[in-house]
Amino acid sequence: MSLYDKVTHWVCLPNEPANGQDGDDDDENNQSTFYVPPPSFAFETSWETYFASQGPPPFGVVMRTLFFPHLTGITPSTTISQPHVDLSPPKRSTVNAHSIIERRPEFSFLAHGSYGATCVPALSALQHWNLLMESSPVGFFYDTLFPYIVRSIRSVSGYVNTEPRNLVLVTNVEVGMESVFRSLDLQAQDTILAFDMTYTAVLYSAQHACDRSGAKLETIHMSSPITRRSGLEDLRMYLDKHDRENEGRRRDEKRRIRLAVFQHITSPTAILLRVKQLIDLCHQWGILVMIDGAHAIGQIPLNLSHLNADFYVTNTHKWFCNPRVARFIWQGTADYSPYLALYMSVKFWDWVGYEKVVERNHALATWCGRLLSRAWGTRLLVEDESMMGSMVTIELPPPPPSSISATKQDTLPITSVSSDTLRNQHGIEIPVFTFRGRQYVRVSLHMYNDERDCVRLGEAVLKGLGYSEDTHPGYALLKGGKSRL
Repeated sequence: MSLYDKVTHWVCLPNEPANGQDGDDDDENNQSTFYVPPPSFAFETSWETYFASQGPPPFGVVMRTLFFPHLTGITPSTTISQPHVDLSPPKRSTVNAHSIIERRPEFSFLAHGSYGATCVPALSALQHWNLLMESSPVGFFYDTLFPYIVRSIRSVSGYVNTEPRNLVLVTNVEVGMESVFRSLDLQAQDTILAFDMTYTAVLYSAQHACDRSGAKLETIHMSSPITRRSGLEDLRMYLDKHDRENEGRRRDEKRRIRLAVFQHITSPTAILLRVKQLIDLCHQWGILVMIDGAHAIGQIPLNLSHLNADFYVTNTHKWFCNPRVARFIWQGTADYSPYLALYMSVKFWDWVGYEKVVERNHALATWCGRLLSRAWGTRLLVEDESMMGSMVTIELPPPPPSSISATKQDTLPITSVSSDTLRNQHGIEIPVFTFRGRQYVRVSLHMYNDERDCVRLGEAVLKGLGYSEDTHPGYALLKGGKSRL
């Protein structure tokens, strides 16, 4: 059996039966009948022992200090000579929740949705896997790599509720989507379909696939206000119109919708779409569906078997807190350590509790959205909380009337708050963007964030716009929000 045949065999094997169930007593036969994971290395065992010996810390600043201590921001004084982050399991003697809260960091990271943030157990695994590879490169690629790649695939499959054989590890969502586009053998009469608010890089990739083949990319305008049903109705209206137009064409002129591409959670607008209904509707028309789930795993419950999309791509480096994949190709080799570290990310999530994190982050996001929209006197991009995950998008307030020049009274007010000013002047990392003529912030809230981060953002925006405490009622509302702390 070739190495690649062995890998396929390992991926497809069923798990060993639970204790007490019937199984083959022959160890050699058991290993060929049931999947037996390779042994953990010592650096993994230390974390597995830690997870088994105690429960996770409180969410918020304690979680951040212990498992995301590297989230300190970059300032002009940041140098590589500063002490490195300790990547070993926290020692019991150093864990004092009260003292941690008292010396709270002055940097709020509310941009997890942009590039993620890696938890310490996964960072530790990443570092050790790199060193392990360098200790014997030939032995690593010949003997070690593939059994542990299979282990990562099998361990993460439970978090997306599908069989391991259905999963392929790729460097990022864009690479996965490009693989799908290239596999379709598009023809000139084919169409790729997407909503107009689809992530720009995805639309570029789809357009490139159409340019190669002569196919056509068509975008559907998602009508406002955006609700649970609006996207579905927009898609249905487009499909009905497409059928009517095809009726008047000759057979060789009829267009075929070959693929529909939808985002599970839109970017940068952070809207949780009802993709199951979109998938089902497209399948009624015989249309293949690919879901861009870059923000899904780690933010919402994910069941790929239930969704039944033809293709689903997601990133583990965003909300699942796994290392980012940086690939450097040389004669077919690559840095696979982020794939191998995925096993430790899974162990971390097993420990903290996936559903517990998802529910807590969603509750924090909806609370934050309500507080800031009231304090700023603005609105949420979507009011329906079922269309939010761990991110919430809030319209920014206009600057004070006195700051708007008379020559611009008839134009939309331009806020003086930007991502750069919030980061450099207030120690808050968060994206600011324009959508349909209005400016918004997208607040990402993960297990290491808490209410204080939201209140800090609310006050920083008002200060950045030039409002004082005696000129804007939002400050009082934000002080009321502090009562929850």
